[in-house]
Amino acid sequence: MAKHNNTFKKFLIDFNLKIAKELYKKHSIEMDLSMEDTTIDFFIIFQPIIGYAVFIDEWCTHYNFDKSKVKELIADKILLSYRQFFI
Repeated sequence: MAKHNNTFKKFLIDFNLKIAKELYKKHSIEMDLSMEDTTIDFFIIFQPIIGYAVFIDEWCTHYNFDKSKVKELIADKILLSYRQFFI
């Protein structure tokens, strides 16, 4: 496997699944680890988490908004969307 693929797996896939597991546990949602559901979860949760990581500092500085509040809002909305469409 090429080096960039290892980086992709370790950072993007494993990191996102770890966050998803934490969010599911926090909100008492069972997590199905089938490949189909893992694939869906990865692509649905992927963009918001990466967007958060890329823009959070600039967003909070520009709008003078508390970073921990943004994290809480994002997590709650991701889970609300997930519950509406998949549970």
